[in-house]
Amino acid sequence: MRALTSAVTDSDEERARLDSAVKASDGFFTTFFVSPYSKYIARWAARRGITPNQVTLVSGAVGALAAAAFATGQRAGLVAGGVLLQAAFTLDCVDGQLARYTRTFSRLGAWLDSMLDRGKEYLVYAGLAIGASRAGDTVWLLAGAALALQTTRHAVDFSYPAFERSRGIAARGRPAGDRSALGWAKKVVAFPIGERFAAISLSAALFTPATTFIVLLSWGGLAAAYVFLGRSVRASA
Repeated sequence: MRALTSAVTDSDEERARLDSAVKASDGFFTTFFVSPYSKYIARWAARRGITPNQVTLVSGAVGALAAAAFATGQRAGLVAGGVLLQAAFTLDCVDGQLARYTRTFSRLGAWLDSMLDRGKEYLVYAGLAIGASRAGDTVWLLAGAALALQTTRHAVDFSYPAFERSRGIAARGRPAGDRSALGWAKKVVAFPIGERFAAISLSAALFTPATTFIVLLSWGGLAAAYVFLGRSVRASA
């Protein structure tokens, strides 16, 4: 009986540890379409001694392969690129979940993850533009505009926490997040990386690189306006 109780306790602790590896507040796509299975990949990696930084590097390599597939300009390449990009994003979730599961955090890991996230996305933009050119559809202007928009959004995203720290906001902490339908809708509108990569994968695989960049510019422009307005209101409060 004691052994059974111990086994049940260990199982409960393991389940709690596994659940805690997932961010309490994340994007809609990540929460419902990636984290339900990626956390098990993180546990598998932990049991084999794989480190979060190693997963981050593999994610970057898979993202580069996605860009190369997009650059072929062929339908098969666009489909393969979409699949590879989703694999890269899954691994991008796994590295953070692995770090939380094993409680192994580092400044190097945070920097590497952030840098390769940006690098993967920009490589994919380049791959799509190159592939479109090979297929006879010049989309460099659209690609440049999408790149400029996303670079601006990244700059704002990385600078805003510094403003919050200057006002002591970050130190007080934030709630886990609004998990109501409206709360999830707000997250989707903000167009986080999970939604962006899903939009890129689907639109490229089903349509054309030009369609992908139009989606990125339209949704990304709406997201930039929404986020800027919200932060402006909070900053002036």
